[in-house]
Parts: sequence; structure tokens; C-alpha cells
Amino acid sequence: MRAAALVLGVTGGVVGVLATAIMLGFGGFNPSRDVEQAARLLVRGQVAIAFTLLGLVGAALALARPTLGAGLLLMAALGFLTTVSWFAIITTPLFLMAAFFAFLGRKGHATRP
Repeated sequence: MRAAALVLGVTGGVVGVLATAIMLGFGGFNPSRDVEQAARLLVRGQVAIAFTLLGLVGAALALARPTLGAGLLLMAALGFLTTVSWFAIITTPLFLMAAFFAFLGRKGHATRP
């Protein structure tokens, strides 16, 4: 379970970086943007990258500290979703599944009867 959390979390992180780049690219195509709108878009991109890095850290911690890793992955999924909206359609479910698998992989939880 922990290995699945690691793989899903890393995959979600890579897809998250790509989704953020696409979001920033689509935002840059609009010539009617003023300076304030462009600045807000860049801040959203920076926050999205921060949540993606948080998800990668959570995925790495899923092996050693699965409960902490699951919490970080859950925060990354929800934060990324609120930051990039529709561009999070792939990344958020990957982070959520990784959080679920990390939580199930914690010690003291019987996975088999």
C-alpha cells in the first residue's frame, strides 16, 4: 500500500507541474490581461507549485511515516484543487488515492485478516 502511495503521489506531482505550466500558458495567451490579472495568475502558479511540492514530500513520507504522508497528500490535493481549478482534474484524484493508500498502509492497521 505504501509503495502504491509513493507511485501515485510522484505521478500526481509530475502531472501537477505540467498542469500548472499549462494553466500559466493558457493565461498568457489572453492579450486583454492587465498587470494585476497577470500578477494574480503568477501567484496562483507559484502556490500551485508549492502544493505540488507538498504532495511530493507527502508521497516520499508515505513509506516511513504513512499517517503524516497521508495528511500532507490530502492537504496538497485540496490546496491544488482550489488553486488551479479545472487544471487539477488529474492531479487531485491521484493525490487523494495516494493519501488513501498511505493511510491504509500505516502500522497497526490490519490489511489482511
